[in-house]
Amino acid sequence: MSMFNWGDFIIQIIFFAPFPLLIIGIIFAFRVMKRAEVRAEERLKIAKEHANFQQKQMHTLDDLNNRLTKIETILKSVD
Repeated sequence: MSMFNWGDFIIQIIFFAPFPLLIIGIIFAFRVMKRAEVRAEERLKIAKEHANFQQKQMHTLDDLNNRLTKIETILKSVD
């Protein structure tokens, strides 16, 4: 004949319940950190692409400015 002791059962639940919750919390924290890392890498990639695009734009503007200066010089010499 076995007796079930509710007091022991409740104490065991209170004692052992934090362990699975702690493990779940750690797993959740790792997942959040991984997602944040992926987002940071994506932002870095976009920033690099944007910097490259701006650099190409600056190069194009410099080229156009040089052409315009040459045209102005030619027009001044014609006058």
